[in-house]
Amino acid sequence: MRITAAGWARNHGEVTITEVDLTTVKAEESLTFGVNNPGLVLSKGWSRNVRQIQLCCYAPMRFTGDYAVRVTLEKEEIARLYALTHAAEIEQLRRAQSAVREASEFVLGADELPPANSADTFAAAN
Repeated sequence: MRITAAGWARNHGEVTITEVDLTTVKAEESLTFGVNNPGLVLSKGWSRNVRQIQLCCYAPMRFTGDYAVRVTLEKEEIARLYALTHAAEIEQLRRAQSAVREASEFVLGADELPPANSADTFAAAN
């Protein structure tokens, strides 16, 4: 993830505030962060699900005036944030998928079912 700022009234180019690879950063419900040790804080709401993720990192800033701030997230980082916020739903889907597979094996027999990764095989072939 990259956070940049550019002047609002007088734009003299983008300044990188911080750049952090969210795919490798430690994610916990509480953590200590420092200059070379960023982290993601996972905040849960009333349920067991993660409701908010907060990036905590060091950023040396010497700005005055008004700035337009941009946050850039890479696809892999978005996927990780999704996995962190929807872990319970993903596990529930995995259990349901397994139950459907077991029921299909019981009804049809294991030798009549396509391989478990048939969607991956189909995608690779097309």
